[in-house]
Amino acid sequence: MTAPAVGNVLGVNDTRIPATILTGFLGSGKTTLLNHILRANPGLRIAIIVNELGEIGIDGGLIEQTDPGDIVELTAGCICCTIRGDLLIGLRRILQRDEPPEYLIIETTGIADPLPVAQTFFIPGLTQIVRLDGIVTLVDADQIRAHIPVSDMVPTQIEFANMLLLNKVDLVSPDDLATIEEQLRKLNPYAPILRCSHGNVDLRLLLDVGAFTMDDRFTAGADRWLADEAAHDHTHHHGHLDDEAITTVSYVTRAPFDEQQLEAFWGALPVTCFRGKGVLNIQGYAERCVFHQVGARVLIEAQRPWRADEERESRLVFIGKALDSDAICAKLRQCAATTARK
Repeated sequence: MTAPAVGNVLGVNDTRIPATILTGFLGSGKTTLLNHILRANPGLRIAIIVNELGEIGIDGGLIEQTDPGDIVELTAGCICCTIRGDLLIGLRRILQRDEPPEYLIIETTGIADPLPVAQTFFIPGLTQIVRLDGIVTLVDADQIRAHIPVSDMVPTQIEFANMLLLNKVDLVSPDDLATIEEQLRKLNPYAPILRCSHGNVDLRLLLDVGAFTMDDRFTAGADRWLADEAAHDHTHHHGHLDDEAITTVSYVTRAPFDEQQLEAFWGALPVTCFRGKGVLNIQGYAERCVFHQVGARVLIEAQRPWRADEERESRLVFIGKALDSDAICAKLRQCAATTARK
């Protein structure tokens, strides 16, 4: 059954543009959920801000959106670092269009802190136009117990959520799900928990519901932050990237890949590579393929035929701890089809 369109579906009495923050650790399923929202609301003007850690944009190409003008990609940084610069510029550009959006969705990186993202909506001039509807945190049921010890940002994302989506429940036993939910409830005793697979959830419970409420967690330090905003150095980098030793590896090539060589490559990825995603040009495939890697799981699927006006190239990004960029790129070069190496 197709989910009903958002847009004051639950009668939120506010004429400002609602905005939802989608957060969650690497590979939790944020882009999959975003595509579910877009498919369910084909007539609604939804503007999307996507933030990525890599130096090349990937997620914009994975979003099933007909109008590229509705997507703003922020690359080469965490959104909680660039929020006082690029995010504000992106928001204002979207809101000043002749036909402003009816809904706004911000998809953060997998290691973004939701607090400064939410505090952006306190800025005078923005708060009169946009209201923060809620913070939705996706949790990978299959990986969450491994993720919590890896990154301090995982419990932070859970704690700030207005709604917790326990995704990929099809990969976990019922007993394990009960244990996971108990752990989530300790971190956040207030947010409802919805179980889902592939981001398939009733959107009436998620969007335009007025879930966000202001409390001391969001207001603490906000006055000083707003006062300092104009003088802030937008080129500085947030310390948590260094603290967590998170690195990214980006790779772009026009040489088609050999499918068997790629299979060997996936099996040799280091265990510290938490997330991989991208577009693949594979020899023998007329279609543009996409891949998603989360831990040891890799999914490759043919997305659509290549368009006549687009470059047939592969674009890959990997995110993890202390990744060896030179070694990974060297292995990818060895995956080129034999004819492409000559």
